[in-house]
Amino acid sequence: MESARGTKKCPGTPEKHYYVSSMEASEHSPEDWLRLIRNHWGGVENRNHWRKDACWREDHTRSRNKNIVGALALLRNALLAIVADHLDTYLRLHARFFRGL
Repeated sequence: MESARGTKKCPGTPEKHYYVSSMEASEHSPEDWLRLIRNHWGGVENRNHWRKDACWREDHTRSRNKNIVGALALLRNALLAIVADHLDTYLRLHARFFRGL
């Protein structure tokens, strides 16, 4: 796939993107592939970005140091993975508590 991102003042340069899929290329038209790819990555970005911002207020990070920002992103992702692994246990324990009230 080839795309170019830019602004009105700076049109941007074309970039090639390659994707790996278990489906045959002939299974879909180029327009269908574009829609499938955009829907997949759009969902991933929206879901992960929202979780990190809602839980850890990632958008409010003030540091502009790329090493600090990268380290914080790594910690946030690790914490989200830990929370996701233990969320079902947490919910079961609290459900039991609230049923008893």
